[in-house]
Amino acid sequence: MDKINKLSVPASILIGSVILGGFYYFTQVNKQHSIERQQQTELQSKADAEQAKKDQEDSARLGKMFCVDEAQQNAIDLNKDACKRGEYC
Repeated sequence: MDKINKLSVPASILIGSVILGGFYYFTQVNKQHSIERQQQTELQSKADAEQAKKDQEDSARLGKMFCVDEAQQNAIDLNKDACKRGEYC
């Protein structure tokens, strides 16, 4: 009986250490995964913001192109009207 009591304390300490070490390890692994997910989310949001900015610039450029085309067509139409009226050609 005395031998069992002598082994039970070190065995309990060893089992408790393994359990606590396992909890600590899995906590650190979970923390690392969380940090990686957060960094991935930040990178994705930056990429989305850059894409949105590029899309906005493209949209503005396309609007300006339509304005230029419309102004050119208006100038051509006004010139044709002036020629029909005989003002100048």
